[in-house]
Amino acid sequence: MRCNWIVRRNVGTRAVSGSMKAYGNLNGMQIRQSRHAAIAIGALLAIFAAAGCSPKPEATGPQAADIGGLHIVLAADPSPVRVGDNTLIVTVIDSSTNKPVVDANVTVSTYNQLAGGGDQETGRSQGNGVYNVPIRLAIMDMYKTTVTIQRVGKPDVSAQFTLNAG
Repeated sequence: MRCNWIVRRNVGTRAVSGSMKAYGNLNGMQIRQSRHAAIAIGALLAIFAAAGCSPKPEATGPQAADIGGLHIVLAADPSPVRVGDNTLIVTVIDSSTNKPVVDANVTVSTYNQLAGGGDQETGRSQGNGVYNVPIRLAIMDMYKTTVTIQRVGKPDVSAQFTLNAG
């Protein structure tokens, strides 16, 4: 396979044909282009273009799940969540009585396949069935999020959510 490269000099332009390599002088600097360098540069440009063109996640608002006799609402501050530190706000309501669950241990686990893991944190009660959970998201991507509610004398309840970090 043969490539044609353009090498620009102070006095003009000339085309150089070669078997994958071109040598030239650009403003007094030695230039060497190879097939591997061109592929690497092209791949980096494609990655940067995709990252720059990716739409930012929009605020999705609270997500809710009804499971195990509980109504669980997951909200975030900031919304949408971002790379770095976030606060997840978990509200837990007993579905049968419609009263807030105030004596629970709330744990949130996030997992991102690309990052190779995630974070797990326990919430702090704010009263009235509301628990704040600090969470760190490592990269801009989608996270599978599990909220687990533990109560004395009752089975654990887990709900699945999705967070999109921007």
